[in-house]
Amino acid sequence: MPLEPIAAVNQPSSSPKRSYPVSLGRAAWSNVEVVGEHAYAKAIKTALLANGAISIRGSDGEVEGVEVELVAEPDNPHDANAISVRWRGRVLGYLSREDALRYKQPIRRSIASGLLAATTARIWGYDDGAQLRARVTIALPEPELITPLNAAPTGVSTLLPWGSGIQVLKEENHFDMLSSHVPTDRRGLLLVSLHKAINTLKNGTQRPLVEVRTRRQTGWETQQRHFSTPAPAPRTHRGSR
Repeated sequence: MPLEPIAAVNQPSSSPKRSYPVSLGRAAWSNVEVVGEHAYAKAIKTALLANGAISIRGSDGEVEGVEVELVAEPDNPHDANAISVRWRGRVLGYLSREDALRYKQPIRRSIASGLLAATTARIWGYDDGAQLRARVTIALPEPELITPLNAAPTGVSTLLPWGSGIQVLKEENHFDMLSSHVPTDRRGLLLVSLHKAINTLKNGTQRPLVEVRTRRQTGWETQQRHFSTPAPAPRTHRGSR
């Protein structure tokens, strides 16, 4: 039996909450299956029609990159961990029970912060006139990489696109700070800011470098630590990653 949503699914709903892109700039691919699509054929067909994927009966089509939101439903009578996948307020399906259990904490954390977890979906459907056969998949990183371990830098900043990794040097000089961010499962997402700086060698030679900083709260005091990478200094204003 498919999970049932809290509210009527045939009526679009809106929320004043801002969307939080769970990919944080990563290249998105639809890697997680949604279940129960057959119970939400009307909403899925509406999404396909709105995106021009199908137009007449007896046709099939698909669309990628559809913006959807993940909504935790702790009052769901079938599963307290239920997470629905919604397009413009309409339920398209649910995460499986196994995936809902894995993703419930980061999704609820984003909601508790006043944000709606958002990602992209691939929707396929075939309308034979009698019923709509459909498949919905969404893009999700690993649960521990959805919500950051720390707050974003203060002031004006720009989130840089996700790219290949760059080795940061001298981390061993800042293990006291880094260890304070390590979660119990030993893996997580840490926001940092990049700052242009100059390193003066003993012979007086000056070399540009980039300081990688993070911040943490200790009571009312904000402490900043940094470690460096010899990558060329960015010419744009401060960003976070």
